[in-house]
Amino acid sequence: MNKKLIYTIIFIGLTSLLFIFIGYLNVRASSEEQTKEAGFEQLVQQAVDSLMNKQLGEAEAKVQEILILKPDYPLGYMLLGAIYQSQGENEKCKGAIDKAMELDPEVA
Repeated sequence: MNKKLIYTIIFIGLTSLLFIFIGYLNVRASSEEQTKEAGFEQLVQQAVDSLMNKQLGEAEAKVQEILILKPDYPLGYMLLGAIYQSQGENEKCKGAIDKAMELDPEVA
């Protein structure tokens, strides 16, 4: 065999391994993102449950955690507005709802 053919075979083999490795990394990253998203959705559900059960301090703590993870999450601000409304804090409620509407005008 000549050297050019050997180098071509090695190059094709290494390229194939590289594509397999990149595919593995993409699958792994996708799986990690799905796990994070499921955890985030669970956190949102916990905040809603706490609000519905009138555990306003716990609900507010969960919403603050949500907004740390996703500061541009309009539903987080809507939940915060509902918490403030339940606490009689109308100005804070208005501010939270305004922020939600700023992020997504269709949220209300």
